[in-house]
Amino acid sequence: MKPGTGGDAIGSVDGYKLRSTSPALNNGSVISGNGGRDHWANPLSTTTKPHRGAYNGPGV
Repeated sequence: MKPGTGGDAIGSVDGYKLRSTSPALNNGSVISGNGGRDHWANPLSTTTKPHRGAYNGPGV
């Protein structure tokens, strides 16, 4: 996986998943009505801070 890379297809953006050492982990803002899932179908909480960006799964 190459950080910050992606292509034209919806499944080609794994380069935007956060690394386990990223300062963006658990550093986002809680948003009501957030849709409940991120781009990769990971759950989004309405009470705890999410990660910043489109990825809310475990750090890779």
